Amino acid sequence: MKEKISLKTAVLQLPPCKVCDGKASGIHYGVNSCEACKGFFRRYLSRKEPYKCSKEGKCVIKDSPRGNCSACRMEKCLKLGMSKDAVRQGRYTLTERTKAIIEVQKLKQKVEDSPEPPRETPKNISMSLPEQSPDSGISSDSSPINLDSFDNSVISDTQVDSPFTIHIREDRNMMECTDSQFELTKDSGHSQANSDSQNIKAILDDLIPKLIKCAEDLSPVSSKLTDEEIHSLHLNALNKFRMKQEMFGPMEPVSREEYNNLYESTGLDVDGRQIRIQRCRSFFEGTIKHYVQFSRVIPDFRDLPVPDQSSLLKAARFEFFMLLEYRAVNPDLQMAVTIGGDVYHINEASLYFPKAIMLSWFEFSRVIRRLNLTEKERVLVLAIALVFRDRCKLEDPERVERIQLNLISYLRHVLKERYGKQEVFIFSKIMNMFMAFRELTESYMKQYKELCKDKFLPKQFPEMLEFLFEDD
Repeated sequence: MKEKISLKTAVLQLPPCKVCDGKASGIHYGVNSCEACKGFFRRYLSRKEPYKCSKEGKCVIKDSPRGNCSACRMEKCLKLGMSKDAVRQGRYTLTERTKAIIEVQKLKQKVEDSPEPPRETPKNISMSLPEQSPDSGISSDSSPINLDSFDNSVISDTQVDSPFTIHIREDRNMMECTDSQFELTKDSGHSQANSDSQNIKAILDDLIPKLIKCAEDLSPVSSKLTDEEIHSLHLNALNKFRMKQEMFGPMEPVSREEYNNLYESTGLDVDGRQIRIQRCRSFFEGTIKHYVQFSRVIPDFRDLPVPDQSSLLKAARFEFFMLLEYRAVNPDLQMAVTIGGDVYHINEASLYFPKAIMLSWFEFSRVIRRLNLTEKERVLVLAIALVFRDRCKLEDPERVERIQLNLISYLRHVLKERYGKQEVFIFSKIMNMFMAFRELTESYMKQYKELCKDKFLPKQFPEMLEFLFEDD
């Protein structure tokens, strides 16, 4: 019988120094690095003049006592995230130990599996939108996912520049560690794994129907329609929009500044946005009520401090509703069904957000669609979207993180039921989606700041700005 290995007491083998690939001694200035690179960065902090490179900044940094370019070495340190603010005291946390053990295991496995020297692990993940395949249109929603086309970039041990991805990677590595523990203790811990699986199944049998019901209440129109029925709505509305174009021209959206000037001087509602605002107000309160109800179904969410609940709901607003309503968007036809059931062309929808940003949001619906999520998977992804501890200030971030870890374990359980051993690839794609989401959120927040300066919207629709767009 194999003895269970504890991550808390296991001798910690560190992966190589992220800067020079030498023997690392720990996390220094926020990055796993060796003593030489730690000392180099410490000396840099007290240096007054910048380093200069004589080879156009293309020097390779190696584990060598001499010969490394100081300018390129410092540039690499900074890109990896080394910072005076990251100085810390104390031992490795469980999460850090887990990440280190997993990385070392993978490096060893690469050496064992490959007769060739392993290639250098890439240091950065691109934060651009995931590549979209030519056949990733609306019709792909009902087709099975091609597992062979899934890349393994999220599974690899790469260093991510953007700090918001830290907890995504920590959550993923913690779950991978759980899988590794089950594998290492297969003989002695098999019954425990079965017991855990049965407990999760019992929780999900109660939780999933509640989440689905709340999601349907939030999306009363599209949740009751098939993809074909939504597509039919899009086509009918598109035909009407094209008739308007034949009569009135391109029907390009009027800029907010132009509209405000005209409305202020003449009182003329040239594109009907006043009617649109009143229409949104009629169902807005109900939408917010159901949004809160969805969050309170999540286990332990209602036990969080009230300020934390409010902050999380506000921070997740954009990503949550994109995930909720992605089926209602058709990027090929450039049509969308609103929560209230109205159908608009992108030109009609771009009243307060620039058309280019709207197009990027429309295109991102393809990324979500290609995940081919079932209803069970989708509501768990929605729940996970609500509990990222790094998006806002929280009184109890550790409790929020525990809630998310539990939700991730539920999602992976559901994915394993459907995909078996391939579950890790699907889960990695979902994590990639969350990473790419943040780029869109940045553009959303920039537009929010502009909306707050609008002459009329804060007075006409204050509840929307106060709840969905308030930036704490």
